[in-house]
Amino acid sequence: MAEEDIKEVLFGRVKTTPTQKFEPDLEDLRRPFEDKDSVAYCFCSGCGLLQEINAAGAEKMARVAGKGVFEPGQDYFFVASGCSFCLGTPEPVELRKLN
Repeated sequence: MAEEDIKEVLFGRVKTTPTQKFEPDLEDLRRPFEDKDSVAYCFCSGCGLLQEINAAGAEKMARVAGKGVFEPGQDYFFVASGCSFCLGTPEPVELRKLN
């Protein structure tokens, strides 16, 4: 077994936080939602993942972004600094208007 393999077995694999910042594709943000409960998109600038979120998720993201209440149907989307997939922390969160 190679030295790197032994280290991984003993200590596990460590994932670093993302350093590249991704930007959302505006065309993707203009598509209709696939899930009937979705009210907004949330984009991770850490890994580039675009997710649909429901009303409860949108309200939580709006509070984290410091915007209070999120009204579904607006042309806004959230941008988080990280997510559970890239192991980055979601804060700070921005609420951006879709142009």
